[in-house]
Amino acid sequence: MKKTFKKLRIAANLLSALYLLFLSIVLLTPVPQSTDSTIIPTVISFLLDFDFYTHLLIFLIWGFLASYWPYPTIKTSLIAATLAALLELLQSTTSNRVCELTDLVANISGTLTGLCLGNFSIFTLKPTGNGLPSSRRSF
Repeated sequence: MKKTFKKLRIAANLLSALYLLFLSIVLLTPVPQSTDSTIIPTVISFLLDFDFYTHLLIFLIWGFLASYWPYPTIKTSLIAATLAALLELLQSTTSNRVCELTDLVANISGTLTGLCLGNFSIFTLKPTGNGLPSSRRSF
């Protein structure tokens, strides 16, 4: 059982790094300009209309994956929230992206919510002698 949890943690850490790379590319790539009436501009326009919720959801996933890092919760929270904020701030260095306060709040809120959900998921719990689960994470 311990080996299964260890493999799961390694996989989650790798997935966390790949997801952060994916977020970096998506958030720092210029938004394509609409030139015709294909499905792509429609999807982009739809997502931009729900910009706050989109940021909240994608960073909630990021926070959940980051919760499997082998660090104490406080340290993980600080690092993950800083990376989420940094991705938003770096958008101001691109040619046609903008750093927005609402997106910054959504990034950090989503990350911290995902961390909380990840810390209390079934994968971070271990059985105790009385049959009840207890957290393996150190706070």
